[in-house]
Amino acid sequence: MHGTIDSLFHVERRPLAALAPLAEEWRALAARAVEPNAFYEPAFALAAAPAFGRDVEVFLVWTRQAPARLAGLFPTRIGRRYGIGPAVLSGWTHPFAALGIPVVDDGQPEAVIAAWLDHVSRDPALPDLVLLPTVTADAAFRAALDAVLAARGAAHADLDPHRRAQFAPGNDRANYLSQSLGYPGNQAAEPVASAVRETIGKIVRAGKTPGMPASTDNVGKVIGQGVRYIYTHAPRLIGAGAEAF
Repeated sequence: MHGTIDSLFHVERRPLAALAPLAEEWRALAARAVEPNAFYEPAFALAAAPAFGRDVEVFLVWTRQAPARLAGLFPTRIGRRYGIGPAVLSGWTHPFAALGIPVVDDGQPEAVIAAWLDHVSRDPALPDLVLLPTVTADAAFRAALDAVLAARGAAHADLDPHRRAQFAPGNDRANYLSQSLGYPGNQAAEPVASAVRETIGKIVRAGKTPGMPASTDNVGKVIGQGVRYIYTHAPRLIGAGAEAF
């Protein structure tokens, strides 16, 4: 890496709800992230924003080279832990998103993290304390973060270390469930379909609203199973409607 951090990156802050126009750049960054976090990808994060992210602001780290490329995405909110004590700039989590790893380009993760921390430290309107909740301890993002903090001599601490399950879909995200059950790419395999049915049933019986992807080919079946939140792409709906017209 050559040049200062400021010469390589610039950082801006935007409300989470205003990031829909950046979805393409956001998805591209998620695909090359040093460590995946499905909860911080646009499909999940933007859907959760109205209910759980109205006060969330996102730091966007852009390269200065032309054309500028999104290299880091850090969703945060400012608050006080348990309503007391000093203000804290905290990574965004909520009851349905249990992982707080920022989305950082795997090409130069340390430089991206350093650019974000530099920006935060220079803004007098931001708290002096930063909390990144539910970051995996023995993985790539944490290693890059530790290297940056060590180089700065920054005081830091681990709070409430524990273990929990984590989705790790890799590059084949659409087939994560079928692959984990031993039927790669075969969504119609009975064990895969059964797992989906059982999960939807549990969600419905718990009085919650299930959601999943669907297309015009199977949306009736999905709704019949009790799904009420449907994820799809507008071009697909428009195209299917145009064909049927």
